[in-house]
Amino acid sequence: MILGNRGATDFDWDTETGDLISTPALPMRIKSRVSNVLFLPGIEASRLYRPDYNGGTDRLWEPNIDSDVKDLYLKSDGTSVRSDVYAKEKGIIDELSDGKNIYKSFIAKMDGLRADGTINDWGPIAYDWRLSLDDILTNGNDMDGRLYYSGDLAATSTAYIIQELKRLAATSRTGKVTIVAHSNGGLVAKRLTELLGLDASTLIDKMIFVAVPHAGTPEAIAADLHGHEQDHVLGFATSKSTARTFASTSPMAYNLLPSARYFTQVDNPVITFDSSLPDWIARYGATIHSQETLHTFLTDTYGRVDSQTGDINQPIQLNGMLLSNAEAMHASFDNWTPPAGVSLIQIAGWGVPKTIAGITYKKKDAGVSSDPDFTVDGDGTVVVPSALWTSMATGVANYWMNLRGYNSDRPVSSGFGYATFDHSRILETDPVLNFISDQIASTTKPLSDYGYLSTQAPAASDLRLRYSLHSPLTLNLYDDQGRHTGVSTTTGQVEEQIPDTYYTEIGDVKYIFSGASTPAHIVLGGYASGTFTFDANQYTGDTLTASATFKDIPTATTTIVTMNVTSDLTTLSPMAIDEDGNGIIDVTLIPKIDSVVTPDTTPPELQITFSTTTQTLAFMGTDDSGTTTMTTSTVSPAPKKGKQGLSMATTTITARDMSDNTITLVYTEPYPSPASSDAITLQSLAYNSATTTLAATLSYTWKIHRNGIYQSFVSSLQTAMATLESQYKPRNDTAIITTSTTTSTLPGMVVPYMMTKQGTVIINY
Repeated sequence: MILGNRGATDFDWDTETGDLISTPALPMRIKSRVSNVLFLPGIEASRLYRPDYNGGTDRLWEPNIDSDVKDLYLKSDGTSVRSDVYAKEKGIIDELSDGKNIYKSFIAKMDGLRADGTINDWGPIAYDWRLSLDDILTNGNDMDGRLYYSGDLAATSTAYIIQELKRLAATSRTGKVTIVAHSNGGLVAKRLTELLGLDASTLIDKMIFVAVPHAGTPEAIAADLHGHEQDHVLGFATSKSTARTFASTSPMAYNLLPSARYFTQVDNPVITFDSSLPDWIARYGATIHSQETLHTFLTDTYGRVDSQTGDINQPIQLNGMLLSNAEAMHASFDNWTPPAGVSLIQIAGWGVPKTIAGITYKKKDAGVSSDPDFTVDGDGTVVVPSALWTSMATGVANYWMNLRGYNSDRPVSSGFGYATFDHSRILETDPVLNFISDQIASTTKPLSDYGYLSTQAPAASDLRLRYSLHSPLTLNLYDDQGRHTGVSTTTGQVEEQIPDTYYTEIGDVKYIFSGASTPAHIVLGGYASGTFTFDANQYTGDTLTASATFKDIPTATTTIVTMNVTSDLTTLSPMAIDEDGNGIIDVTLIPKIDSVVTPDTTPPELQITFSTTTQTLAFMGTDDSGTTTMTTSTVSPAPKKGKQGLSMATTTITARDMSDNTITLVYTEPYPSPASSDAITLQSLAYNSATTTLAATLSYTWKIHRNGIYQSFVSSLQTAMATLESQYKPRNDTAIITTSTTTSTLPGMVVPYMMTKQGTVIINY
């Protein structure tokens, strides 16, 4: 029983003694006026399903096989082929099957804010990201937790997202909602405010955009034309061709392409054509830096292949209607500002060097190669200028998240040990999570408390390295601790275990990006026969400062190639090539800074002459590399008992260059060799085992005084094409040279010699 008004002390009767006792009142908690939160995830970040044949659910996204993606295909008008695809309430992707967290930490953070009473509620919005913005925001029928945005079941008087916004506003302490949007979710949020009109200001108090491609981003060109980063587990779950076909009919894929205003703010062209493609240049110009030309290029048929069956390195033709719809959307969005009274915060990821800034097309065989131009000014997907697009709007606060610094300081944060933080995982970073949490709660802290967040672009002054491999080999990087960056041979997953490293592919080209401060070991493993080209480039920011290229190197399924680098590019070791995987290095190539090294397939040549110092035949190997090693073996006949006279000995002499190319000469000579005379007959010549039969002879005869002065020197050289004889006259110190057509006298003692040349033997002096 409580007597009196509740105040600083409560009064109770002790029912056993009848005494009046007082107890301190529980303190009253005054809840701050913090808004509820609506979260809009990015493209491909909501799970999608269809009913299975047993009345259950078959998950289509994330896909397990190609047929899952094919069930998500859209028609040419951007509507779903299947009418029964749906999302689920709160069905955003927390964690991928490979252990990589996408929104897991963000979900936990929001749940924590609700649990501790900071907010009353929050809502993660799952939506069918394949569709147009208007389909998403005018549909969304919630049927027992299944959200239909397309098909006959999508019809609803009020779209699901708008219903959720109003529900959250109704239970919010402020009567309003804070919208947090990641990536494509920002485009959904902007279109939402347009559809709400004046109601937007009464329902929303704050918008927080994270890595939103407001004006599009060049990576979308690579994704739509070449399936870049669209396959799953690098083609083990779905193929690039299937992913490319899927993207080519998805309105959302078109919304991410660079807009008209993008070209007014970003100087770099999104497409460049190499001089090796004069026909493409005549058609589109040397560069594409306008929406009009980009539209023409994307929708043209010239040089295009079928999206499903064509070479992934070749571009496809995009859908003109869907592209025009996206351009119209951007015409409105590029001038968008937040509704009156709504504050806007924008966060851009920075420092991920695999961010695509454009594509350079070059001639390759009968088609083209698509070589991306990379920048550090982005999060691996969205370039910073697009993520901070609304900068000129009043009251907009912009922030850079230094993902490169964060990744360098926090290696192997994934439980599986191969996840860096980039565009898809930016909401897994502690600074962004804590900053957003405080912004929701209107808590003010110094920006330095979060770390890695800044109001200006970080300095891009550190050296970084980029390795690219055009070939049928895998590309791997290891550090001294055994950590790996590349594709795992056991799981097929991308591993980025080494701090400050990134891996990506476009077409059949593999790329690894790394800092220049940690020793690393480069390993290439062959999986098909052919040739490869390996580039090692050094950058400061986006400026190329040094390069080394190995071009057209032969490879096989057994080939293993290794190199080491301890810091910058000047420490790059020779390329060691084990052609057959037996652990023995067959070829070594020395890198040349700012130059191209090609395989040395040219065997050495041999010079056969007479050494006036040792009075013996002399054999010298000559090669472009400047270095050869010589080996000699002679088979002499066993002397026959009781018989005298000369027999013939056979000598094999081989010159080998640094690339293991060889020339082998076989000759015969009298045995034993007479004093003061050498005479040989050249029998055969072999270049890398390709043998040619010879018909050439060479002999030298001489006489030397005891004081070491030559008293005579006579030579006779004969090939199938020429003859030459020489005779030295010591009295007047001249040599008479006689050929089949001329006789000449030269000063001094002349030593004629033979020289091999591409399978023949020539005479010179």
